[in-house]
Amino acid sequence: MIKIREATRSDNEGLLSLTSVTPMSGEISIRSDRDPDFFRLLDRRGRSRVLVAEKGGVIVGCVSTACVQAYVDGAEEPVWYLGDLKAHPDFQKTGLAVRLLRAMHERLLSEDADLVVCTAAYGNKNILPFFDGRAGLPKAAALGVFNVHQILPSARLRITDACDIREEPESPDLYRLYSDHFRHYQFGPVFQPGTLREARHWVARSGGGIVACLSLVDIADARQNVLIRLPPFLRGLTAIWRSIHRVFPVTDLPGMNEPVRILYIKALACREGQEKALDPLIQKARNVAFAQRYHFLAIGVHERDPMRQRIMKYPKFTFRSLGFVIALKRGHDEVSRLTQEVPYEDYSLV
Repeated sequence: MIKIREATRSDNEGLLSLTSVTPMSGEISIRSDRDPDFFRLLDRRGRSRVLVAEKGGVIVGCVSTACVQAYVDGAEEPVWYLGDLKAHPDFQKTGLAVRLLRAMHERLLSEDADLVVCTAAYGNKNILPFFDGRAGLPKAAALGVFNVHQILPSARLRITDACDIREEPESPDLYRLYSDHFRHYQFGPVFQPGTLREARHWVARSGGGIVACLSLVDIADARQNVLIRLPPFLRGLTAIWRSIHRVFPVTDLPGMNEPVRILYIKALACREGQEKALDPLIQKARNVAFAQRYHFLAIGVHERDPMRQRIMKYPKFTFRSLGFVIALKRGHDEVSRLTQEVPYEDYSLV
């Protein structure tokens, strides 16, 4: 008999074992390892909860939520992020995933939760039925496609006279700029002093003030993505690129079943009218990624986000992800209205 219960830290090894046999399927498939601590990534996101399905003392399924403060219509509001829905291969298509989602639904209702945001790999058709309101689960509204760009690092560093690019510690000015920027997104993150202490920050200054900023974070101590499947075209392109790497000073690419070393753009923002200042910041981030031997510099951008214009010019691979929002208290019309604004998702924590 399968029992669903709250996870504890003592379940770490069982959750790591389950994660190793439940890769993320899609156009591009990866296995997201969480060694050495399954809970560390969730701790970084916010106040979290994990439910596990257990049979005979073995964990065969799980699902998680993390509650964070985010901007909804420009005001701060708690938003729950749903993730880690996993069922052991021996228990897929048995209804276990539905049972886990129902159990989490009950927990969220008991916490007076409303907005729940989640993502799924583009092309993962098996997950879509869970969002259409079947089996007593609430129906989700589609947020559209997020393009998770894996930008190639670069050894080149272009110098600009338009602004002064420098690395700086976190500061009230940095947080104010991020707040002004992200409150215009649905589910934009609320960054408060101390929340970016694990990141490195570069700012563009002009006239003494910050006109743009960028924060980078490495989460390899909490998650390691391992590439397990590529479309034939990308497999061939990767093989050609790795051959070029042996001769020319270009960044290496990961091979199949190898961990992907990723440096994430945790946040990127500018003052209105200062969009050009983002370009030298992104170039600096590419240079940092190259110097530190990362495979990619990554950022997730929604398909309607104007920021895409700043990203499209760089050589990159793109992984697509579908976004969904579920409302436990709001009506359908109000949720549909929320989806009309540009949403934000922090893919360093997905």
